[in-house]
Amino acid sequence: MRRILPQFLKWTAIILAVPALYIAYWLAFPASIYYPSLGIAVPKDYTVHGIDVSHHNGNINWKEVAEMKTGHVQISFAFIKATQGRYYKDWTYKINSKRAKNAGIIKGAYHYFEPNVDVTKQAKNFINYAKLASGDLPPVLDVEEHGGLSKSALRERVRKILALWQEEYHTTPILYCNADYYHKYFEEGFEKYPIWVAHYYTRKPRIHSNRWVFWQHNDRGNVNGIEAKTDYNVFKGSMKELKEMCID
Repeated sequence: MRRILPQFLKWTAIILAVPALYIAYWLAFPASIYYPSLGIAVPKDYTVHGIDVSHHNGNINWKEVAEMKTGHVQISFAFIKATQGRYYKDWTYKINSKRAKNAGIIKGAYHYFEPNVDVTKQAKNFINYAKLASGDLPPVLDVEEHGGLSKSALRERVRKILALWQEEYHTTPILYCNADYYHKYFEEGFEKYPIWVAHYYTRKPRIHSNRWVFWQHNDRGNVNGIEAKTDYNVFKGSMKELKEMCID
C-alpha cells in the first residue's frame, strides 16, 4: 500500500498538470482575439478578413460593411452565393455583387453543389448568372453533400465542374468544404485547387497548412450593415496576394 500511494499521487499530479499547462499556453499565446462588438473571437495572425453571404443575410448595407473597423479586423473580401444545382439563382446576388464592388470590397461568387444533378448544367447555371469579370475572385464550388454517391463518383463529378469553370474563366476555381469532408474526399487528387475550409472554434483548420487558402472560422459574427449573423473568414496571405488571385 505504501508503494502504491506515491505512484497514485504521482500520476494524479501529472493528469492534473496537463490541462493546466494547456490552459496556461492558451493564455500566454492566444490564437485569437475576442471582440464583444463582433460577438466572436477572430484569429489574430491574419491581416485579410472577409465574409460570405446569401439571401439568408437579408438586405445588406455594403457601405457600412466596408467602413467597419474593429481592432485588427476590416472586411476586405466577400463571397456571395449565386446559384445552386441546375436552376436555383439567389435573388440577392446581383444587387449584393454590384454594391459590394462599389463599396471597394473584393468579391467572389459561389455555387452550392448538388451531387445528383447534371454537372454540365450546374456549371452553366453559375456561368450564365454569376457573370464573373476581371478583378473578381475565382468561382467557388461549395460541396457539403454526397447525395448517396460513391467516393469515386462524387470526386469525378466535382472534378468535372471545376474543369468546366477553369476552361471558362482561365483561372483555377476554389473548392469549399469542411475539414472532415476534405479528408474524406479531397485530400488526394485535388492538390491543384485552392481550398476554402470551414472549421469553427479551433486554433487552426485541421488540414495541412499548405492546402487551405481561405478559412471560414465562425458562422455567428456581427457585421455592421448586416442584421443576420454572418460567416467570418480569413485569407492566408496579404492583400497583394489576394488581388493577384483574382481573375485577369
